[in-house]
Amino acid sequence: MREEGQLQIPSYRAVFHLERRIYRIDRLVLNPSGVPLRGIVYGVCLLFAAVVASRVPVVGSVVGRLPWWLRFVLLPAGLATALGAIRLEGRVFHQAVWAYLAFAARRLGRGGSWPKVHRLGAVLFLASGSEGALLPLRYHGPGALVIRGVQGARRRGRRLVVYAGPSGRERAVFVPAGQAVELRPASGADG
Repeated sequence: MREEGQLQIPSYRAVFHLERRIYRIDRLVLNPSGVPLRGIVYGVCLLFAAVVASRVPVVGSVVGRLPWWLRFVLLPAGLATALGAIRLEGRVFHQAVWAYLAFAARRLGRGGSWPKVHRLGAVLFLASGSEGALLPLRYHGPGALVIRGVQGARRRGRRLVVYAGPSGRERAVFVPAGQAVELRPASGADG
């Protein structure tokens, strides 16, 4: 039971998820909600990149045509603000970039290639069977399915018949080209 004056915290994540902010510099009060330190670091890095880019021979001639206030103030500040606000898969920008680069290095370092991407025309969501009767379904490959409530399966020629119901295991099924998966209610399972 909670006593008067105690603070109740529903999750420790809110306590340990800290974002460093600067609220004032000496007597100068910045934004009342504070300026994120990560955004300032992004801004300094982008300012350094703008200075380096202006000194590179080919790129410098293009970047040098921009006015100084746009090149050294507005672009770094605007990009730093945008990068500070971006979250990719729940990660801040620099963590997401490092994770992507590490994935690319591992993938290409093993001599592998990038995975092939199959584009789907439409995504179909079906009831799990617990809401009512499970409708029969036939899927022709190539592709992959995740089927919940699998109670049995049987191969019949070039198709796999899967019996599913409201209870059972979850299975991933990879369907090659020319093959098919047929989903039926579990009451038709023989064994």
